[in-house]
Amino acid sequence: MEHGVSVLHVITKLAVGGAGMNTLISCRDLMNDGFPSEIAAGPERPPEGDYFDLARDWGIRVLEVPHLVRPISPVNDFIALCELTRIIRRGGYSIVHTHGSKARFLGRAAARLSGGSPAVVQTFHGWPFDTGMSLASQAFCTLVERIGFRLADASVVVTPEDIFKGTVWGVGKPHDYTLIRSGVELERFSGRRGLGGEARALLGIPGDCPLVGTVARLAPVKDPETFLSVAALLLKDFPDCRFLFIGDGPMRPAMEARVREMGIGDSVILAGNRDDVHLLLPGLDVFLLTSRSEGMPRAILEALAAGVPVVSTDVGGVCELLTGERNGFIRPVGDSKGLAGDVGRILSTPGLSEKLLGNVDSDLEPYSAAGMVEDLRELYRWCSGGPESGPPPV
Repeated sequence: MEHGVSVLHVITKLAVGGAGMNTLISCRDLMNDGFPSEIAAGPERPPEGDYFDLARDWGIRVLEVPHLVRPISPVNDFIALCELTRIIRRGGYSIVHTHGSKARFLGRAAARLSGGSPAVVQTFHGWPFDTGMSLASQAFCTLVERIGFRLADASVVVTPEDIFKGTVWGVGKPHDYTLIRSGVELERFSGRRGLGGEARALLGIPGDCPLVGTVARLAPVKDPETFLSVAALLLKDFPDCRFLFIGDGPMRPAMEARVREMGIGDSVILAGNRDDVHLLLPGLDVFLLTSRSEGMPRAILEALAAGVPVVSTDVGGVCELLTGERNGFIRPVGDSKGLAGDVGRILSTPGLSEKLLGNVDSDLEPYSAAGMVEDLRELYRWCSGGPESGPPPV
């Protein structure tokens, strides 16, 4: 154990997605590097899938917090606070690292109540008040973040855009944040470039038809309705195009009904959860992201690594990678016509994909899993020395 540093990650639900995968990779690799790490998570097994089995396979201990649930519930939240405080006190962790709005608030408070004086790290994977919520909800979430912000010793964001948004909403100052980008095991995806035929064979899709796809939860924040709207627009000019949606979630019944209502069932594949995404991405001609809010979408990093150009809504840190017709195109949230136009431009312009991706490998270098883990290692070392050791790494 390096410097006697042990880490407890607190996350509301260990759901399939960027926050959960970042946490698992960090635990796995830092455990191998002398930082024993465990995860405290709520019991929810959401319809989009979870990482409990993967955590077990990687040898990561997950401590279930029975009352840690996503909806606001004063009774459950108080009990969850007590459960987390007990876990932290018994575990004697030197660092408590919190993820997600609910887990951030309760985890920070539990660490301070535990009596063990662990250092507290909080990661913002996007902001809760950046999701088109009502003004009252925005005001409440902002107040909660402002109150709890100073309970942490270090604050991590995954994109510079979230530093800007946090400071605009009065949550900390720019120098309060440390940037640690989402990390992807890029080689797992880049090693599949050029194997589009194999990918399409797995899906049963002909090799000569255009294929547009995405990887996302079927949830409102991912705006799958706009994905279907773009599909309907593109089918007017590309009638043989196929549209692949990998992922599951609470909106699946509504989306299945919407596909039938629109009469595009022969062209849209709702593939559900897949554990072979790295095998399927190379079969796409274009990756389409329609989210209404993100931090740094892990899905576009994986798609670009697989050699697929991206068309995306302008959310989170997407503009860091899609700028000046570099790697793809961005459009405002909900702009179905603009998104469809950009996808159609890629599909109909020979050589455009190769031109867009001309510098993709160098653009993706800051987003490697190894880089993320090294940045966390440096931050944890700073935490183990205490704030008196100087400002946190930036």
